[in-house]
Parts: sequence; structure tokens; C-alpha cells
Amino acid sequence: MDTGKLLQLARKAVGLLRDEVNKGGFRPQIRVLVKHKVREFEITEKSSRYSTSFEPYEKSDWSTAVHELIEKRVKPLTLFKELTDTISAEYRNDLIAKGYNLPSQVEFWLSNFVSVVLYEELEGTLTEERLLDIIATFKSELDSGPHEYDVKAFINGVNLKVESINLDNGILLRKPKPVDLEYEHDAYFPMWQEPLHIPNAILEVKMRAVNELQVYEKIEQVIMALRLFHLGSIHTDVQFESQKTVIWPIGLVRRGHGQMLASAYSYTIDAPSAMVLKKFWDCTGTIIPMKITDKRHGSLYIALTRYNNALLESVEVERNLMTAVMGLEALYVLSGERGEMSFRLSLRTAKLLGLLGSDPLEVCKVLEESYIVRSKVGHGLVVSNVARTKIGDLLKKILEYLRKSVTFFVLGSKIMSKGDWVSLLDKSMIDHDSFEQLKSKVEACLRDFPREVMER
Repeated sequence: MDTGKLLQLARKAVGLLRDEVNKGGFRPQIRVLVKHKVREFEITEKSSRYSTSFEPYEKSDWSTAVHELIEKRVKPLTLFKELTDTISAEYRNDLIAKGYNLPSQVEFWLSNFVSVVLYEELEGTLTEERLLDIIATFKSELDSGPHEYDVKAFINGVNLKVESINLDNGILLRKPKPVDLEYEHDAYFPMWQEPLHIPNAILEVKMRAVNELQVYEKIEQVIMALRLFHLGSIHTDVQFESQKTVIWPIGLVRRGHGQMLASAYSYTIDAPSAMVLKKFWDCTGTIIPMKITDKRHGSLYIALTRYNNALLESVEVERNLMTAVMGLEALYVLSGERGEMSFRLSLRTAKLLGLLGSDPLEVCKVLEESYIVRSKVGHGLVVSNVARTKIGDLLKKILEYLRKSVTFFVLGSKIMSKGDWVSLLDKSMIDHDSFEQLKSKVEACLRDFPREVMER
């Protein structure tokens, strides 16, 4: 595609716009909007509150005028027709494969390209550099190249005592601000919007990606890292997404979670722990498995899923305990093993967690008690009220064991497979050399890892 002709079209359209403005016949409509302005914003670890005022204001709306200019002055240009034919011919096979109609779809995209240029001219932000950026974005979208995404997610389950934590390039965790809860709508045709609740924290992710799925996976990796960093029922309530685009008229998109999630566990990040979190992310963030289709991480992905379910599902506590124990089974039990499952699970978990700072005897005891509950619930038996009073404490301990185990196996996946780790755990119980080899490999996994995460 000839980007030089795109530049000519943009400049020609801007010239036509300036002619109309100089003639005095190019005027915007006036819209009356209502701004929901946040007042008395207050947030603490235990509570939060804010009030809202409603402030009307006038805004110039150029949409009708710009549309008429494009239809009456820009589309009839020979240059517009030439670009439509050129793009339709160059991308014909790809566009037809995607189900687009030619050349009407290309005309629509070219019109949007011109609209972006004209709006920026009207707002006084159109520079030569910006014009070239718009053209580059247009061509990248035609080539199905990566897009720039900007997502802001409302996070619950983790409180911040610091203003912000820069986890990585384009990944920021910060305190909520009043502006995060503000929005506006048309005064005479209001669009209903569910009031926003103050979240515990805001997660901002800015990245280039081929599609939205890659963005969602990155957000889930950050959320998963926060759940593994400390025991917390971290989840998103709502998120706002924007995409840098020229060919599609997409604004800010709001997405809700759509599912009632439990918030049984939460934690606070202060200045010292913020530094630990940054180091934790550097070690684990990019290697947390997000796809069950990756055969290398099948069992680990299942354990992560069980951990998430036990943390977040609003079900009976004994069911959450059963789910958490099943998460440990996914890590420490090999396919095809039969008999004495609780014994194998207890010994292997205690052996590894003992090297990570836990009391092995206590791990065995807690797992034995938890496995009894797991078996009862799995077989549909009723748990007595006396037994249920202890399950809450058992669940928290099992979740901690699962959190540490999942974190270790994420790190350990760079060295050995799950099967090799389990085999070495078994040998280390009866062979001194195997035990020394196990300790050496555990130390290798934790060499650059913040030990505080395992010692909680």
C-alpha cells in the first residue's frame, strides 16, 4: 500500500476542513453532558466511601459536520477512489477470508481514517509526527499487526500502603483515585451505568498484542502472581479497556466479572513488601502457565485452577477444602498411582515444604486430617457441625501449603518435570545422596527468589 497517497489524502481532507471553517459554515452541534464528579473520597484497609455530585456542562460535537464533509467533499475525490481500489486489490484474499465485503468495507475504514485526522485537527493536536503515527497504525491494522491496548482493572483482595508498584514495563499496581470512579453521560439520553465501588487497588496494563486474548492472559498472570505472593482472594470486579485503532470506531469498553466471588482472604502491601513483590514478579510472572494445552504444565495448570477455586468460590468450607487438597494431589501424585494416596501425598508434601521452611510433622498432621474431610465430601457424606468448626483453620493451612507448592513447581518447571521432582522426593526419603541432590536442586530454584514468600 502506498502510504504516500494516504498522507496526500489526509492533507487534502485537512485543507477541505480549513476551507469550510474559514467560510464560517462549519459548526459543531452543542451537547449537554452530565459529569459524575467524586467528592469526599476516603479509603482505608477496613472501609471506603465517597459521594458524588452531578455537574452539567456543554461540549462541542463535530460528528455530524465531519460526517457530511467526508461524504460530500472527501469521498468524491479521485484519490479516495484510487486508495479504495488499491487497498481492496492488495488485501483482497485476506479480507474475503475474514468475510468482509469489498470495496464497501475498505471505504468504511478509509472514512474512519479521515475522521481521526479531522478530529485531531479540530482539537488542535494534529502534528506531522501524529499524522505519520495515524498512518502507521492504519497500515498495521490492515496487515493484522499487533495493537496497543490499555486496560484498567479494579482489584479486590490486596490493599496498598504505597502509592504504586511498577511491576514491569507497562504493568502498574496503584492506589485508587477519585477520577477512577468518575464518568459522564448525555443529559437528555442518559445511559444507565451501575455505580462503581471503590476497589482495594487498580491494575493498569499497557501492552502491544495481536489480539485481546493475549491481553487477558497477561492480566490473569498478574492476578495469579498476586494470589501466589501471599494468601489472598484477589479478583477483578470490573475493567475498562481501550485499544489504539484507526479503522474501528471503538471507545472505552467496560467489562464486568459477572460472577459472585468470595473475598475470604486479603493482605496489605507496605513499602518493604512492595520491593519483595517486584522481585517475586521478576522470578515468576512470565512463567506462570496460563494454558492447559501446554503439556509441560498440565498438572501445574490444574493445581492453579484448584487453588483459584478454593480461594474464590462461594461454597461450603468443606468443599473448598476438598478442592484445595485436590490441588495438592495434582502436584504430588503421579498418574496411575493407586492405594495409600493420603500417605503418599502427606509424605511428599511434608518433605518438600520442610525444605521451604515449614514444619514437616505439622504438614503431615494437617494433611491427614484434611484428607479425611476430602474423602467424606467426595463420597457425598455429611460433615458434622463439630468437624466443620475445625475445617476453616485446616483450609487456611492447606491453602498455604498449596500456594507454596504451586509457586515452587512454577520455579521448578525450569529445571525438571513434575514426575522427576516427585521421583526425587521419594528417593530422598531413603537415600542420602538423593536427599543431597534434592536440596541442591531446591536451592538452585530459590537462588534469586525472595525467601520471605515461602516463610510466611
